[in-house]
Amino acid sequence: MIKDITYVFPQSSPEMRTFFVLLCKVLESIPAAKTTGKIVQFAPGYPAAGLPTTSFAMAAGINFPEIRFRNGRNLVLTAGNLRINPQPDTPISKPQGSLLATKHADELGTFYEIHLPGMSVFRLPLEELHKRLAGHILSIDHTGVNLPAELVDRSAWTAFLKQLGAQTNLYRYPEGDDWPFIVPATAHEFATDIADFKEGREPRFELVYEHTLPVPMLQFDVRTDLARSELERLFPEPYSLALEGLGEYFRSVYIHHPWPGLIIKFDMRYKNRNPGDVWETGEWLVKSGGRISGDKAVGMA
Repeated sequence: MIKDITYVFPQSSPEMRTFFVLLCKVLESIPAAKTTGKIVQFAPGYPAAGLPTTSFAMAAGINFPEIRFRNGRNLVLTAGNLRINPQPDTPISKPQGSLLATKHADELGTFYEIHLPGMSVFRLPLEELHKRLAGHILSIDHTGVNLPAELVDRSAWTAFLKQLGAQTNLYRYPEGDDWPFIVPATAHEFATDIADFKEGREPRFELVYEHTLPVPMLQFDVRTDLARSELERLFPEPYSLALEGLGEYFRSVYIHHPWPGLIIKFDMRYKNRNPGDVWETGEWLVKSGGRISGDKAVGMA
């Protein structure tokens, strides 16, 4: 059973170290955060012995963020320069240089325009996210990674999910999308299944088999105590938006960072008017999605 999912960030340049320090400021403002040394960790609020926990750390000897599953077996996967559970002898990815960025400002603060071939994208610095959300993040609903189909073969995705389903409580997304979730569970619930639904089974972990993005994306979904109108005021376009089909639940902002070939996104949930609903407890995923186990077919055709 996987005990922890860790997002590991490089410390190989001052810019990368500064990014992690700022990320920790955002994370440590969340009530459930526990900081030990240079590691920020989130354990499920319920059940008390639920696993996996979710951690954020910095490490030497890497040039690109990684995701590591503690106690994970046969869970090696690569999407571009993003690696999941790389083996000790895996070559270190080479730095890709810097993106061309123009700094802008509006009445709220600064943001960046990133110049790509034929287009521009907009990103918000982490210090701006921290400033605007300070005191308003209640918890982390889930974290996750989007893996582009053009970088990860379908067979590799399916094999990875089979291995993951054999080591966690992994559930299909009920509406049929390739968005499976790990829901924290006890050892007993891992051996049987989750049948007790209360708030606190978070952070969950989402994997997305991505058909629209050319590069991998790290996503961090947080609950806030802010109404939709207030989040729209604090995070206007062009660096923030409501994603099609999901805008009624949260607003998204893309974060400025030093790694070409990667997207980092924060989804900010509006103040929930229906606490304890079937999404928050995990009941919808468990009962309507169904469990993905290592000896069953996974994913969508």
